[in-house]
Amino acid sequence: MEREYILSVLYDLTLTIGGETQLDTLFRKVLQRLLYHTAFPAGLVLTDNKTEGGTTYGRIATVVGDHLLEQRSGQILELPPTLTNSSIELLNATALPTDLNRNEKYHYCLKLPIDDASLILLLSPHKPTSKLPLTQIFKPVLANLSRSILLCRNSEQLTRTLESDRDQARSDLAVALERSERERTLLRSLNDTIPDLVWLKDPDGIYLACNRAFEGLYGTTEEKLIGKSDSDFVSGELADFFREKDRAALKAGVPSVNEEWLTFASNGYHGLFETIKTPLKTEEGKILGVLGIARDITQRKETEQALRASEERFELAMRAANDGLWDWNLQTNEVYYSPRWKSMLGYEDHELENVFSTWEQLVDVDDKTKTLALIEDCMAGKSGGFVTEFRMRHKEGHSVFILSRAVMVRDDKGQPVRLAGTHVDISERKAAERAIMEKEKAEATAQAKSQFLANMSHEIRTPLNGVLGLAKMGERENSLQQSHELFQRIGTSGQHLLSVVNDILDFSKIDAGKLVVENQPFMLMTSVDNAANLIRSQAEEKHLLFHVDVADKLPPWVKGDALRLEQILVNMLSNSVKFTEQGEVSLRVTTQENSLLFRVSDTGIGMSENQLAQLFKPFEQADSSTTRRFGGTGLGLAISINLAKIMGGDIQATSRVGEGSEFILTMPFVPAVQVDEPNAPVTPTTGGRLQGVRLLAAEDVDINRLILEDLLMEEGAQVSFAENGLQALKQLEEQGVSSFDLVLMDVQMPVMDGYEATRRIQEMAPGLPVVGLTAHALEKERERCFAAGMVDHITKPIDPERLIATIQRHITRLSNAPISA
Repeated sequence: MEREYILSVLYDLTLTIGGETQLDTLFRKVLQRLLYHTAFPAGLVLTDNKTEGGTTYGRIATVVGDHLLEQRSGQILELPPTLTNSSIELLNATALPTDLNRNEKYHYCLKLPIDDASLILLLSPHKPTSKLPLTQIFKPVLANLSRSILLCRNSEQLTRTLESDRDQARSDLAVALERSERERTLLRSLNDTIPDLVWLKDPDGIYLACNRAFEGLYGTTEEKLIGKSDSDFVSGELADFFREKDRAALKAGVPSVNEEWLTFASNGYHGLFETIKTPLKTEEGKILGVLGIARDITQRKETEQALRASEERFELAMRAANDGLWDWNLQTNEVYYSPRWKSMLGYEDHELENVFSTWEQLVDVDDKTKTLALIEDCMAGKSGGFVTEFRMRHKEGHSVFILSRAVMVRDDKGQPVRLAGTHVDISERKAAERAIMEKEKAEATAQAKSQFLANMSHEIRTPLNGVLGLAKMGERENSLQQSHELFQRIGTSGQHLLSVVNDILDFSKIDAGKLVVENQPFMLMTSVDNAANLIRSQAEEKHLLFHVDVADKLPPWVKGDALRLEQILVNMLSNSVKFTEQGEVSLRVTTQENSLLFRVSDTGIGMSENQLAQLFKPFEQADSSTTRRFGGTGLGLAISINLAKIMGGDIQATSRVGEGSEFILTMPFVPAVQVDEPNAPVTPTTGGRLQGVRLLAAEDVDINRLILEDLLMEEGAQVSFAENGLQALKQLEEQGVSSFDLVLMDVQMPVMDGYEATRRIQEMAPGLPVVGLTAHALEKERERCFAAGMVDHITKPIDPERLIATIQRHITRLSNAPISA
């Protein structure tokens, strides 16, 4: 059985692997030598003298034959000072530390110096068998061991440096990883916070990354998206579209921008997105993929669209309004004039410079100071803008009237920054205003003329009423032939004067455009007969044949103005009778399509072409001798043709000198339905036509009261008189409204006029009829009478027959109705 030797080898375990391997080799050699020379178990301790505190580590090995088997290692307690000096000495085992003296085999200790370290040998109690000194035995070993220790020490330093670098690298790596994680988290949060869609694809279109907003587009997560392409989520057509845009960006090598309509899978949102696709490259230019960013521009596009539509509407409105724009930047002194601003002055856009002096040079000198003062007020803050008119010189030299509107724009500090506005060409409006002013002036002149003629008519009619009335009284009350004829001539002259006055008044109304015609049903033949009967006696006095021919099947009733038709026929017939000395005058009534034709023919003196051309002009006759020979104002036919045209008709005339003339009146043929005529007035069987009628007459002129009294009392009426409206009211109050059947009221009286008196009578007795008496023949006077409450009106000079018929009509109409007080 082989002997087993225990060898304890102690050394610093901080040596590197390489160093340990070499030491193990050296230890084997040392132990082999010891065993060879001593044949005793030996222990070995290697200490590092530079280590403060002398901490020593040991290795315990078992030697079997020539093999050294490592068994265990551990820390050896601090060595005593006797083992830490540098001398070579042999010590007893009792000097060893207790831990080292665990085995009785170790009784001797040999300390050998090796550079900065020491080798301690623990020997058994047996004496060595070798005769060589220990120092010689270990000398070559110690030399090799010294070199190994140096190598181990360098390895130890390197190891410590590497471990320090490793620790620093680990620390730096931890910091870098922490910073990287923080940056990655921040970048991820940033990407997820961005409302834009962000994604990254490789060159083959495979997704590498995306943000949260993009996840909503396909309704998936980034983890599920990575490694897939567009065709995994959308239709092939749309995927091909996306792929085509990716390739275009990669081919161009620069960012590309396009617009795409996208529908989100997460919520169904459909919007327009602006997509920017940017190729990603390395520093060497190698393509890594495509970075995509898509921004929702739906609202922006809608806003742009709305703004564009608004601008288009504004532009169209400005074009329609024909306005020019100007904008003056007060900070840069830049001025903008729109093309329309320039074109309204006759210039092309490039022909006028956009500077303020352009306006200063073109504005009228007389208007410039006023406009500059308005601008200065805006600058000073006295106004926020202005509206003014001025003239500007057109390219062709004439003046253009401009309406300028301006608004001042100020900054947050209240300083003026811009003055902007519009120009409107108001030349046509100014011309229209001038025309209106001239028209109003002409109308005022015509009104003054009409009013003058109306006043003159009133002033003439009032005394003429007395003349005609007194002539009628004298004719009726004088039985002597000579006196009767005298009063008859006075009446005829008065009627002629009245006819002239009526012609002048009608002409003034036509000239002023204030003549009003009626459109009421009337009996056609009644009007024809009335006109013919008025002229028949004149024709018979000149021994002329006078006849009326009426075509068969004429409508009995037509619509129109019966009195004006009679007036035209009387004018044409009287004109023919006046200029016919012998022969005949005829009236023929026929129809032609939708018109009535009234032909008045005569065998009179006739007219030339030149005379015919002047025939229908006012105050014109054939020549001055005609006026001297036949008299007249020359208004009759002028009034007639105007009346005919107002009623939708016309008058034509043909004539030959010495043979006669023909006048053709054409009137619209409008048949009418027969209407019930008012009840005919009741004529008393005994006494006058107004027998028993009680009348109150208000008239301020003595002669007119005398004529009314004679006429009305002759017809059997009972008449009470008042000189003004106030007296009439007092009589009604004193005698009672039931004491009178009708009131005759002159409208123009002192103290109280007829209009006011009539209004008060209507308040006292609404059922008491009032008939107005007026010397004014204008239509507005008739309207004033009805507005005041009168039931009718009669124009002076008073026609006795018309007066009596009017009184009968209104008393008959109200005879069965009680008069209320």
